[in-house]
Amino acid sequence: MICTSIGMFAQDETFARMDVEEGVYTFSSNKKLSPTANGITVEILGKPKNTEAVLKEKFTNAKGKSGKNMKGVIGYEATTLTAISPDVLDYYYRVEEGSSKKDETSKITFFASKGELNFIDSNRYPDEMEGAKRMLKGLGKEVHIYELGLAIVAQEKVIDLEEKKQKKLEKELDSLERTKEETIKKIEQNKVDQVEQKQEIMDQESILETLKVRLETVKGN
Repeated sequence: MICTSIGMFAQDETFARMDVEEGVYTFSSNKKLSPTANGITVEILGKPKNTEAVLKEKFTNAKGKSGKNMKGVIGYEATTLTAISPDVLDYYYRVEEGSSKKDETSKITFFASKGELNFIDSNRYPDEMEGAKRMLKGLGKEVHIYELGLAIVAQEKVIDLEEKKQKKLEKELDSLERTKEETIKKIEQNKVDQVEQKQEIMDQESILETLKVRLETVKGN
């Protein structure tokens, strides 16, 4: 049985462990790129691998180039993500383990650029940054829904396995019932055979006594 402490249709803020924060963060270790950049970060409920899967699907479904690892961030360049902006932008993100020691939270650092590493900020591009913050806040719910989907699939497999065990038990019972019926028949037949056998012994003993009497009679003559 799977229990969840978070309602599936709760407000997006329920899944955010901290507010979305804007600032300058480490960007990439690639010397050809900027070491730091203006971006936003948030920590949400959800395993990092699942958060990465949700983000990958979001950008894969968007119009743009394929994602690539850029030594510290995953980049989707020349991409249109309407949840943030109708314009073509370059997007970069990094997913790390959050503050939870049980791998239950994800820390996301997110960057957007107008191209040529011209990273946006709230002062120059308030609408785009607000869209990015809104998307990250909503990501917690999306990851939770994704994880519930995984849990449902896993639970369906558990049930399928248990149903197979049940069918096996039913077959074993059917076999045991048939064996039981055969055993009962054999027991009853054994009882009948014993009665007949005892009678056969008595008959043979009677013949033996007759032979002994005859022998004594012959000797006496």
